[in-house]
Amino acid sequence: MRSRAAAGASARAATAIAGALLALACAAGAADAPVPGQSQRAAPGGTAAGRGILNRAVPGIGAVQIQLARALVESTRALGLQPSASAFAAVLITGIASGVLVAAGPGHGKIVVALFFLARGASFGRAVLVASVASALQAAASMAAVWILGVALGEGRLGVLRGAAKLEVLSYALAAIVGLWVMVDASRHTGASRRADATPRADAPRRRKGDWALIAAAGLTPSAAAIALLFFALAGGVPGAGTVAALAMAAGAAITLSAVAAAGAAARRIILRAVARSAGLHAGVARALGVAGGLVIAVAGALFCWSAWSILR
Repeated sequence: MRSRAAAGASARAATAIAGALLALACAAGAADAPVPGQSQRAAPGGTAAGRGILNRAVPGIGAVQIQLARALVESTRALGLQPSASAFAAVLITGIASGVLVAAGPGHGKIVVALFFLARGASFGRAVLVASVASALQAAASMAAVWILGVALGEGRLGVLRGAAKLEVLSYALAAIVGLWVMVDASRHTGASRRADATPRADAPRRRKGDWALIAAAGLTPSAAAIALLFFALAGGVPGAGTVAALAMAAGAAITLSAVAAAGAAARRIILRAVARSAGLHAGVARALGVAGGLVIAVAGALFCWSAWSILR
């Protein structure tokens, strides 16, 4: 009787912890959601002013972002006009720092990544790798949008931003699909191993599919800040320096997204370690995390998709 009561108490505690983490993620996502009728402008290297959890939680962070954006613009111009080792280093430093803060601002990528690894688990190495590839994909999407839509097709900055907004709608829809897949997958696979980061060989193909789906959902949307920076570089006749700066920003974004992914994986480990003494309870909590995490991703993705679509209409 005592063991059953202890198991029940552990289950309630684990469920409460998971619920609190999921609720926090929902609140963060709601604060970062696109608002119909609200402009989504961003300065080169910056974020939409006043939006996002970071801007509201840390006083003065917006001013720091603006200063970094200006420093990145100046260092990019200097590198393009007078290339040197010091100018290259300045672009790398300001670009990475700006990328870290831009990635910590508004955006659904962090919510999807954190909940994905909370729901499914992963080694820290795999979590960092997936987050880094997603950041690289976003940089590639940003550069492709500028060079194909802006330069080759002559759409201009507004046309490129509108094209990026359409990709954003697609990205939100993919996030909703990823959430549904995570939820269904978790309900079908309880995970026999007690290790939160275990990846049995038989599960490897299934996990790789999930990783690629996450990369597409989190990284498909071009960065408005990177697009603005690249257009500045084109207008100033320094496209090469602009590309270097955009890649530096992507490295900074990878740092932030990797930290978020590792935090999600760590949270799952902590929760499952608390119920590791009971195999049945461990499997039940693991399944609950997967289903709940997938549900939140699906709902948030659907709401964000509708909101972004409303802006486009």
